[in-house]
Amino acid sequence: MKKLLFLFASITLLSCSKNDDDNSTSTTGNIVAKWHLTSILENGKPITGYTCNTNFDITEFTSSGQSITKYSDKNSSNVCTQYTDNGTYTLSDNILTDVQKNGTIKIYEAKYKIKELTATSLKLETISVFEANSNGSNPYTSNYTDGEEVKVYTKTN
Repeated sequence: MKKLLFLFASITLLSCSKNDDDNSTSTTGNIVAKWHLTSILENGKPITGYTCNTNFDITEFTSSGQSITKYSDKNSSNVCTQYTDNGTYTLSDNILTDVQKNGTIKIYEAKYKIKELTATSLKLETISVFEANSNGSNPYTSNYTDGEEVKVYTKTN
C-alpha cells in the first residue's frame, strides 16, 4: 500500500510541475552596461525593416540610474540618423521602467519585463510605451500582450 501511495504521489507531483520556458526569466547578469539592439521579435519571430535600429541603437544603463539611449531613424533624405535621449530608469521585480522628461514633463515612459539578463545578453519584453510631444501634448500609450514585442540586446564594450 505504501508503494502505491508513493507512486500516486510521485505521478501527481510530476504531472503538476511545469517548466514553461516562455515565462522563465534568467537574471544572472547586471543591467549596468551598454547594450546594442540586435533584433526585435514579434510574437517570437524576428521582424524586418529596422536596419537603422539594429545597426545603430545602443542603450546604456548607468549605476546612478541614468539611461542614455542612442537610437536611429531615417531622416527626410532616407538616411539613417542617430539621435540621443537621456532619461532615468528603475528596476523592480524584473520590471524595467525607462522614463524621459523635458524638464518636469514626462514625454516618454517604457515598461519592460526582463526575459533574460546574462553577462552578455539582454531580452526586454515590452509591456507598455507612453509617448508625448516635448510639451506633453498628444499623449499616447500602447499596451502590449505577452510576447508581442521582445527587444534583444548584446553587451558592448
